[in-house]
Amino acid sequence: MKKQRFSNSVLITGIIVFGIIFLALIGVLSDFSYQGRTVTSNGYAMIKVLPDKVSIYFNIQTYGNTSSEANEKNSEIFGRMKNLLEIQGFGKDEIQTQGLSIYPEYDYSKGKSEITRYVASHSIKIEIPVNDSEKVGKVIDSGVNAGA
Repeated sequence: MKKQRFSNSVLITGIIVFGIIFLALIGVLSDFSYQGRTVTSNGYAMIKVLPDKVSIYFNIQTYGNTSSEANEKNSEIFGRMKNLLEIQGFGKDEIQTQGLSIYPEYDYSKGKSEITRYVASHSIKIEIPVNDSEKVGKVIDSGVNAGA
C-alpha cells in the first residue's frame, strides 16, 4: 500500500510539474505570436485661414571704430525711423525690437586676431493689421528713408 501511495504522489507531482511547464510554454509561445501584430495609423490635416496681421522686418547694421560709435550710429538711424513711423500714425506697441547686438569684427590675415571695427545690429519688427495693408508702403518708405 505504501508503494502505491508513493507512486500516486509522484504521479500527482509529475502532473503538476508538467502542467506548470505546459502553461509556461503556452504563455511564451502566445507572446511570440503577438509580436508581428501592430496597428499603424497616419493622418494629415490642413487648415486654411486668412492672416490677421502683416509683419515687416528691418535690420539696422552700423559700423564704428569703437562699440560706442557703432551703437550711436545705430541709435540715430533707429530714432529717425521711429520718428517717421510715429508721424505716419504708428504706435509704440507696433514697433518692436527683436534683437540688438554689438560685437567686434576681426582680421585674421596677419597671423593673429586683430579687431578691425565694431558692428551694431538692431532687428525691428512692425506689425500691422491686415485691414490696414495700405500702411505697408509707408512703413517700408519710413525705414528705407531713415537708413534701415
